[in-house]
Amino acid sequence: MDQDFYFEESNPKWVTIFIIIILIVAGAIGYHFYKEYQAKVIKTKDITIELGSKPSNNVTDYATGAVEGYELTLPENLTNEEGNTYMVGEYSYKLKKGDTTKKGKIYVKDTTAPEVTVKEITVGVNEAFEPYEFLDKCEDLSLPCKTTYKKDSYAKLNEKAGTYNLEIIVEDKYGNKVSKDVILNVSETESLLSKKQSDDEVASMTPEDKDWNKTYTYKFPKAVSSDSDEYEAKFLEINSTDFSSKFETKITNQYSITMFNKYGYVIGISVKLFFEDNTTKYLTENDLKEEN
Repeated sequence: MDQDFYFEESNPKWVTIFIIIILIVAGAIGYHFYKEYQAKVIKTKDITIELGSKPSNNVTDYATGAVEGYELTLPENLTNEEGNTYMVGEYSYKLKKGDTTKKGKIYVKDTTAPEVTVKEITVGVNEAFEPYEFLDKCEDLSLPCKTTYKKDSYAKLNEKAGTYNLEIIVEDKYGNKVSKDVILNVSETESLLSKKQSDDEVASMTPEDKDWNKTYTYKFPKAVSSDSDEYEAKFLEINSTDFSSKFETKITNQYSITMFNKYGYVIGISVKLFFEDNTTKYLTENDLKEEN
């Protein structure tokens, strides 16, 4: 009986099963302690934020592990005054607790296509035009907006009078695109240039002057291109004129403001004078004529 019992206890099958059970239990215990250790280890994350959005201030969004007690420090140049990201790039953030500091990366990216509204335009037969002239508005955080035709052949539609449907592609400087359907009218009696030159509503000015009272020192008979000889000659003439003899009070500063319409054409020029007694004056066309 003793020999039979010894034979059963020494059976290799039972020894193998026993060893496997021991290994399984030891592995489970080891895995449990490993998970507990991992849960305590702080691992920072690489964070991607869309341009124009507000970054989170929640520490748990930036790291895994036992983050209790850690304070988040974001870079000062990450956001603007409104608290939104405003520039694409790579930034570093810190998690700090006592003498321990963990660092991570924030990537600000622009993946949003421009918001675009378009208008139909009218050009004369064989009158040149550009894709951007179909834009009424292009809003994007990554300007400028680049506008192209979907088909190069659209540029030759001006060779014959008629109304044409075409498609333009608008993208920002990071390649985010949107397509828009637009209408082109080719006329035998109208032109885009005449429309640009006849528009005398001020859309912008350089330099910006919120106090401008709509007084022109010189207004062009029709709006002109800002790179035209006509504009450059008149601007030079006005800025080389000495108006000091017209006033008893000493002039301390003088600058010219150029007014543009929505097509970027120059409507006119206004001269603003600053006097020693802290008063200002916008010169009229008569003031300029009297000096000349």
